[in-house]
Amino acid sequence: LAAAKSISEGGTALVFIANVIPSLTIKLSAPYWFDKIPYVVRMKIATLCMMMSFGLVASSHRLPWQLVGVMFASAQGGLGEASLLALAGK
Repeated sequence: LAAAKSISEGGTALVFIANVIPSLTIKLSAPYWFDKIPYVVRMKIATLCMMMSFGLVASSHRLPWQLVGVMFASAQGGLGEASLLALAGK
């Protein structure tokens, strides 16, 4: 969110929404599917999400693709945080 203006000059709200919705969706739906996917697989998915995020935001000059990159970062944050918190409590 700190660099939201460099992605979208007038659309900081777009960047904020793209940053919140995926993480919130993962955290709200996690109790229904977390037990079906092992930690290792979840962390590999989180790693792929972050790699996609870096690639899309850094290399794309079009707003929709940059927002998709922000969404991948948000998904990674939600998935990684929830997975590691669950693993720590195990």
